Amino acid sequence: MKTKKGIMESSPKLKSKKKLEPPSFNFLWGEAVEALRMLTRMYPSEYWEHATKVRHVPLLFPRQKGKSEEYLKELTRKGVRWSKQGRRRDQNHPMNKEVGWAYGEVWEKRHLLNLPRQFNLKTYPEWEPWLVEAFMNNHDDSPEKSEDLKQLVEEQVNRNCSVKGKEIDGRKLSRSEHDEEIKKGREATPADYCAEIKKSFKKAAKRFANDMSWERGD
Repeated sequence: MKTKKGIMESSPKLKSKKKLEPPSFNFLWGEAVEALRMLTRMYPSEYWEHATKVRHVPLLFPRQKGKSEEYLKELTRKGVRWSKQGRRRDQNHPMNKEVGWAYGEVWEKRHLLNLPRQFNLKTYPEWEPWLVEAFMNNHDDSPEKSEDLKQLVEEQVNRNCSVKGKEIDGRKLSRSEHDEEIKKGREATPADYCAEIKKSFKKAAKRFANDMSWERGD
């Protein structure tokens, strides 16, 4: 009868498992290039749309000088590459400061307001009315009293009034009626400034939401 030791000695030695080698650099490079080719060929619209939203974009960038320059232009046209250097938003701009302040106020109360935790382009419509309310409350519903904000929209307000004046000129009115309408139409009122400032604030807030989406890759 064989002892345990004898059985162990007569049994074939167990082969040790071979350690798996990691894939080579060339293999991974080839797989990545092929995957990108398939992605851009099978889902071109989805690829370029997503490329404008994420922080890092996988690209098949051509090295030849002529082709690379044209490719950079194509990236700019598709909105993947910025045409200007530096920050997308000037954080020191008066309206951007207003947006940042309003965002901070609403963020602290987001749970009470039942707002989504994420602030981005998708959730912006839910955030917008509260941001505008915080902004208006901060200026006692009269943002046009701020000289900095008033100056930002003055050119657009004057342009709007000029358009109103041209519309009045085209109407059949008596001289007195025309003079009265011109006075009301061409002279900017505090309400005109207030409305334009609110519109400008909403545009700045939406740009902020867009930047937040881009930074997070939403």
